[in-house]
Amino acid sequence: MTSAPPATPRIRHIGHCIYCGRSDYADGETRKLGDEHVIPFGLNGDILLTDASCQACERITGHVETITLSQHLIGPRRLMGLQSRTRPARQPKTLPVFAIEPGEGRGRGRKVQIEVADFPTALFMLPLATPPILSLTAGRPLEIPRFPPFVHWFRYDGDLLRDKYGLGHWAAQPLDMRYFCRMLAKIGHAFAVFELGTGGFTPILTDIIRDPDRSARAAIGFTGGLHPAPPPPPSLDQLCVGHRTDAGGPASVV
Repeated sequence: MTSAPPATPRIRHIGHCIYCGRSDYADGETRKLGDEHVIPFGLNGDILLTDASCQACERITGHVETITLSQHLIGPRRLMGLQSRTRPARQPKTLPVFAIEPGEGRGRGRKVQIEVADFPTALFMLPLATPPILSLTAGRPLEIPRFPPFVHWFRYDGDLLRDKYGLGHWAAQPLDMRYFCRMLAKIGHAFAVFELGTGGFTPILTDIIRDPDRSARAAIGFTGGLHPAPPPPPSLDQLCVGHRTDAGGPASVV
C-alpha cells in the first residue's frame, strides 16, 4: 500500500508566530520566522503557513510531532511511503517491537528489531468524545467515548514473527495520548489560522501546544454533526472549520 504523492502546497503568509505572537525568530537573529506545516510534513501535509513560527515554538511543535510520527505511526508511514526529512539511505532498515515473555507482567519487555518488510503494521487509534471544554461551557455532563478503539491491520504474519524472530507475544510502540492530542491541538490551531487568520478567532489551544504540563484532553475530541459525512478524501487528511453556538457562546471547531 502506498499513498498519493504530496499535493501542491496551499500557502498563507502570516508574519508572526502563530503560537506566541512574537515577530522575530529568536533574540539576536535576523532570519525570518519558520514555515509551519498544518498537517505534519511527515504525513504528507500540503497546507503551509509561511513566516509563522519562532525558534522556541518551532522546537516545541517539532518535538511533539516527532514523538508520534517516529514511534506510534512509524510503521504505517514507512509502509505507505510517506515523505520524510531523513534521506532514504539513512532511514532505518529495522523497526522495534517488544517481546513479552510469560511472567514478565506489564513491562515493555525485550526489544526485538524487525526488518521493515516483515514489520507488523497497524493503525491504532483511541476514540475521542466531545471536547470537555465544549460540554462544560454548555452545562452538559462530560461524555465517555462509546466506541471501541479503531484498529486497521496493514500487514501481519504471526508465523513469520514466530519462526524468524522467535516472537510469541509482543507489543508495538505505544500510542502516547499526551503527545498525540498535543499534535492534534497544533493541527487544529494552525488550520484555524489558515482558514480564519490570526484575528478571526480567539485561540484556546496555544498554551496546550506549548506547555507539556497542560492536558490537551479538555479541548480535543469529536464533535460530529457540523457537516454531512463527506465522501472518502483523495488525500490522507480532510479538514474543515465548523461553527457552533451553545450556552457557552460561539465556538469555531476544526
